[in-house]
Amino acid sequence: MKKILIADDSSETRKLIRYTLEREGYKVIEAKNGDEAIQNTSKYNPSLIILDIIMPVSDGFSTVLKLKNSKKTKNIPIIVMTGHEKLGGLFMMHETAKFNDFLEKPFFPEELVKKVKNILK
Repeated sequence: MKKILIADDSSETRKLIRYTLEREGYKVIEAKNGDEAIQNTSKYNPSLIILDIIMPVSDGFSTVLKLKNSKKTKNIPIIVMTGHEKLGGLFMMHETAKFNDFLEKPFFPEELVKKVKNILK
C-alpha cells in the first residue's frame, strides 16, 4: 500500500483529501504545517507528498526546498496546491523548488486522484 503525506493547515482540506485517497486504497499521513511535513516524511517515508503553499510555521515553498535539499527525501514526488493562482505560477518558475504537479484549490476529487495515479504509476 502506497503512503501519501498531506500537509495543509486546513483540517477540512486534509479530511477531504484523506477520504478521497483512502477510497482509492492509499494510506494517508497528515501534517498541519511544513515542519510537521518534514518530520513525518522522515518518519514514514511516503511515496508522494501533497503540500499546501501557504501554511503556518514553515510554508510550502520552504518545505519543498528543505525536502529537495535532503538526500533522503529529494526523490519523493511532490504535488503543491494553493488557492492563490499567482503563487502557483511563481512557485513553478523557481528552479530549486522542483515539484511534480500543481493543484489549484478548490479542486475536484477526481482531479486529485488522476494526478496522484499519474505520478505513482
